[in-house]
Amino acid sequence: MSTSDERRWHILKTLYDSTAETVHFRDITGHELGDEGSRPWFLTLQTLDAEGLIHYHGTMDGGSAEIADRGRGEVEERRRLLNDPAERRSGAERGLLQYLYQQDSNGERGSDLRGETRLRIDLAGEILPDDFVGRVAEELKEAGLIEGAKYVAEVEGPLSARLTKLGRKCYESGLGADEFMQRQQRGRPSHQVNIGTMSGGNVNWGDHVTQNATTNTGLVADEIRQLVQAITEALPALNLDDEARAAVARDLEVVEGELQNQTPESRGIVQAAMMRTFDAIQGEGANQLAVYLVTTAKHVLSNVGIEVG
Repeated sequence: MSTSDERRWHILKTLYDSTAETVHFRDITGHELGDEGSRPWFLTLQTLDAEGLIHYHGTMDGGSAEIADRGRGEVEERRRLLNDPAERRSGAERGLLQYLYQQDSNGERGSDLRGETRLRIDLAGEILPDDFVGRVAEELKEAGLIEGAKYVAEVEGPLSARLTKLGRKCYESGLGADEFMQRQQRGRPSHQVNIGTMSGGNVNWGDHVTQNATTNTGLVADEIRQLVQAITEALPALNLDDEARAAVARDLEVVEGELQNQTPESRGIVQAAMMRTFDAIQGEGANQLAVYLVTTAKHVLSNVGIEVG
């Protein structure tokens, strides 16, 4: 919030909460008219009066003001937002994603959420508490939209964070985090498909595959590739150390290679590579995104006759 906005909100709150019919310039601003620093307050009072939010009666000693019906409605709406848990959470999510996007939209470096340079999120004229913002940041991390770092026991949420590719997509979509994630899940390809023979991009590994000569879309191989891509993009948010992340990336490259060049051994190679990938993703510290990815992957592979537990 700018200094000008802070003055506006201070004046509106003061007049709204006052039990007096009118409030003197000195009691509103803390200044006598003509004092150093009084002019910005005087101009803000005049602006609010011109906008119909207050009635300002200027005199040589500063005059007085009272709130107008329109100003009363603005104060009540701002306070409604502040007291609505859903609005507070939504505001914190938007503020976090916007801040991290502005700091580094590619998510290559972390930005401080605490400390002297910490993020401050303004909602309806009030700064949201750090602990609340920290809890929301942790929820965004669990959803795979940001990657957190630098935790300490006495502070809720990460001390710093960076945007993931999924988080960048969320911010650029203009949607709230919940709606964006719901659309992402609805947009996942359906895995209830029949797989044709080796025409187009179809995969035919093992006797568990249902033969259907009329199927010519090649969706199954594409689905596995999309799954590999989804896991690759989510790697920064899966709480893996550098060694585990590199091992998963290598196994995913193996899977992609087997989709391109299928041999009689491809089924077993993909099965082993995905099992190693799942073991790494579901290791200690696994989050909700990891659980979702593994569940989806097992479903896809089961449909092409590859059981991975």
